[in-house]
Amino acid sequence: GAKWNAETPRESVDLESVAPHKRELPPVPEGGPLVKYDPPLLQDERGCVVCGDGLSDANRQHCKACGHSVCEACSPSRIPLPQFKGFSATEEHRVCELCLEAILEERRQEQLVAGAAQAVAKAAETAAGLQAQGGEGGGKGG
Repeated sequence: GAKWNAETPRESVDLESVAPHKRELPPVPEGGPLVKYDPPLLQDERGCVVCGDGLSDANRQHCKACGHSVCEACSPSRIPLPQFKGFSATEEHRVCELCLEAILEERRQEQLVAGAAQAVAKAAETAAGLQAQGGEGGGKGG
């Protein structure tokens, strides 16, 4: 799959070559100035990329995370996509079920990493506190 970096414009990635269940979405960086990617080019496929049902101009929707054509049933969710130029951190956009799953999994992983980092920091703080207490009492024995 295509890798994202700050110099990679979104439209340069061939979305057709990326398996739908393995789509790589641009990250939402933490802190500092937000790196903004060009939003995906909207594709006008004949069928929904999630379920395969046929689409007409009347029932075609577009996932704003990947740009692919999807039906209403396969794109019921809307979430913020702040990593794209012109998209705010609070404005919600239609996403297909596949992108939603990928985005939510990425956010779960970020939360796990953040939680682990907090646990390590707390453990280090506790250890430092215990070490300080042991040093004040002159240690064991006598």
